[in-house]
Amino acid sequence: MKTQEVSKVSDIDWKYIQANIRCQAWRGYKAGAYARQELRDIEQSLWTMVERYLEDFTPERATFKTYIDMIVSRALARILDTRKTAFRTPPGGPVVSLTTMVDDPDGGPPMELSSALSLEDRDRAIGRETRSEEAVFEEVEAFRVVFAELPKHQQELCKQVMEHGRIATQKQSGMTRRAFHSMLQDIQQRFIDAGITPPRDKRWK
Repeated sequence: MKTQEVSKVSDIDWKYIQANIRCQAWRGYKAGAYARQELRDIEQSLWTMVERYLEDFTPERATFKTYIDMIVSRALARILDTRKTAFRTPPGGPVVSLTTMVDDPDGGPPMELSSALSLEDRDRAIGRETRSEEAVFEEVEAFRVVFAELPKHQQELCKQVMEHGRIATQKQSGMTRRAFHSMLQDIQQRFIDAGITPPRDKRWK
């Protein structure tokens, strides 16, 4: 079997690549690895990595989607590792201790830096954004839309898992473990594709 000519645009599933990049970049943001305004830069960096290694794809070694998954995940890991290294050695000089005494902005006596920092300051410093009520509302609405689009049996499955747990629901459903787990993954992927972080509740693990 000859190597697939991936250089031909017609042979490449660009929509899958785009969805994969957006999904991985969004996961990094939701994990607190970078701020939301950096999403576009992260996506662009991932695109660059995909384009660099796309021509090396050979169908004998892996499926196209598996190959893209590997490139994007490794590229994101490399980006995050680079950012961690930069964070450990900040270009701006030595890190200021939170116990450093600073002037009170309201005119009071000096206070420790940790007392002067707001939650917003902390979130900006670690690359996170404080979620506004509007952002929370948008995610709730997005969840409702995706949930409403699920087949009725999957909606009922979600309710049963949250109420009784994964193991009990699987036994009651009569499905094999593999089929049950596959359906849960499919449901979670629907929410991920919509930009919604799947629940971290252990009942879904």
